[in-house]
This record gives sequence, C-alpha cells and structure tokens, in this order.
Amino acid sequence: MLHYSALDVAGNQEVEHRLTFALDTHGPAVLNAVTTPVPQGVNVTVSISDPLPDEVQSATLFYRNGQSAFSSAQLRNLAGSNFWSGILPGAQRGVQVCYYISATDQLGNTATNGTEVTPICFSSENHAPSLAVSSPQDQSQVQGSFEVRWSTSDIDNDPVSVAISYRLKSAVELIPVSISPEEQGARSKIVNASELVTGDYLLRVEASDNQPFNNRTRVDLSFTVGNGTLLSRPTFPTDVAPGQAIKVTVQVGKPVDSIEARLLKDGQVAARQAMEQDPPGTRTYTATFHVSDPGNYEVEVRGTFSDGTPFVVRGASPIRVQGGGLNIGSPETLGILVVGIAVIALAAAGLRRRGL
Repeated sequence: MLHYSALDVAGNQEVEHRLTFALDTHGPAVLNAVTTPVPQGVNVTVSISDPLPDEVQSATLFYRNGQSAFSSAQLRNLAGSNFWSGILPGAQRGVQVCYYISATDQLGNTATNGTEVTPICFSSENHAPSLAVSSPQDQSQVQGSFEVRWSTSDIDNDPVSVAISYRLKSAVELIPVSISPEEQGARSKIVNASELVTGDYLLRVEASDNQPFNNRTRVDLSFTVGNGTLLSRPTFPTDVAPGQAIKVTVQVGKPVDSIEARLLKDGQVAARQAMEQDPPGTRTYTATFHVSDPGNYEVEVRGTFSDGTPFVVRGASPIRVQGGGLNIGSPETLGILVVGIAVIALAAAGLRRRGL
C-alpha cells in the first residue's frame, strides 16, 4: 500500500491518500505439454497463460536426444489461443528424449515446467506399421494374372513401403517382385502367374516404416498355380562386378533328364554349366558362374524333360559385367603378372652386366 499527501509552503497539508497495488512477480503458467510423433520429429504443444493481464512474450523449448547437451528452439503461438507449439527435431526412435519449456511475459517474469536438472523425459518408441492384404485370398488358385492388393497405416505417421516376394513351397529362396512408385501409391500389383510353373506357392507381403530402428510387418499367404508353364524364366543378378558370383535359378513344372545354363556373349557361348537341384529333391535348379571379362551376357537355359521333350528359355534381360581393373584371380591376369615379372628380371640382369 502507498500513502501520500501534499504540503504547501505555509505548512498546510492535505488529507492523506492511500493507493493499493500489487507488484507482478509471477511468471506465466506453463501447463503440461502434449507430444505427438510427426515426420520431422516429435511435435510439442503446451498451454501457456499469465495470471495477470500481462501477455506472454515468448516461449522456448529446451531439448536433448539421449545424453546429448540441451539445444533450444522457439515455440510459436497458435493464433487466438493460449497454445504454443514446436518440434523436437531429429528425435531418434528408441532413444530417450528429454525437454523443458521456459516462458516469459512482457514484464520479464519467467517460469518453466521443468529444468535442465529435472526435465520431462519420454521414450520415442517406433511402432510397426499395420498391414492388411485383401487380395489374393489365402489358399486360392490362380491362373494367368492375379492382383496383390494391400492397405497400410502407421501410428507414427512414418511413410510405409511394401515389398512382395514368392517361392515354390518346395524351394528355399524368395523371388522378389518389382514394384513401381505408382504401384506403391495405388497399393496394388499385378503378378503374371502364366510365367510361373505349376505348383503350390508361398506369397509374402511385407510393410516397412523405413526408420533407423526398422519395424516390419509381414503377411504370408498360400496360392496354387494350376495351369502354369513347365519352365519359368531364369532369375539372376543383372549388374555385377568382374569375378562376382552370378547365380542363375530356374523352376521346372515336371521332371527333367538334363538341364544346363549358358552365358552368351555376342551370340556365342561364353560359359556353360550343368544345373543342380537346389535344394536336392525339388524342382528348383541353380548354376553359379564367375565372369571376369566385362560386357553384356544373355542367359539361356536348355535341356530335356524326362518324356524326351526338349526345352529352351532365355532371361528377360542381360547381365552386365562391369568394366574396371584386373581380376587378380583370373588366368589372364596371372599371365600378365608372370610376363611383367620376367621383363623386369631381364632388365635388371642387363643393368648388372653393364655395371650400372
């Protein structure tokens, strides 16, 4: 309370006046924040108000990921409200995130809802995406082409991509199916079953959130190709380094007497090898090549079914063996090294005879 009165030069004093006021030393009220995952990190929204008519002037978010030092970022006011919002950038999944918020009013009063010593902490968990496959139905029989249709969602709002692969149930290795960005967006892929051999298959659809702590959700279905081809197109890597293993795989629809794989360069057979059942007792055959000479190679598989019918099939695209340095393991390179060493030895002997 303030007391005051006026006194003139003649000694006359007016009646005392009294003025009551309050000194504002209170900072804004910073209520508990709400955190939600967003693609850029973790969004923080907090309610900040001042108990007196002073407006909140600024709000600062202090944060850290794991044991790193605290960084700061300014929160922005959501127009017409007491809510302030900001992003905890780069919050890594599976790492503890800590933060606190400081707010200041126009009189310079400051308040926080935590401190550097006692921050608010939570674990930034990465959730697996959800996946549902609506087509084909499990244990369905397909002919010609069939559609794989799926739907996905992610509670963390992470972008989700889908991979599709299949194999004969008697085989071991899954064969991937190429999916374009447009097909990813449409959540639909048409698979040509006419190129698959007759038999029972496993179809695998897998959704991934593409995060550092990559979570995947898998759906396995069974389907049967009742009237497929007797010989599938061979599969193999299409871009390899010199000397790298090239595994050629083919599937047959009935028993064979003989089967071999060939690599053709410029229409000529560059390498040939008998194919073997892999694993034994199945109708999946493989052969492995190692090629050092750069260039493009066609893959051809030919043989005879057990009923005497001959067959031949070529790969859908060529293999590109990259150019580059010498392959130390190749006979050609060993020959060059031997000749080079011999030339150096002869030159050294000549220098010794000259006394140099």
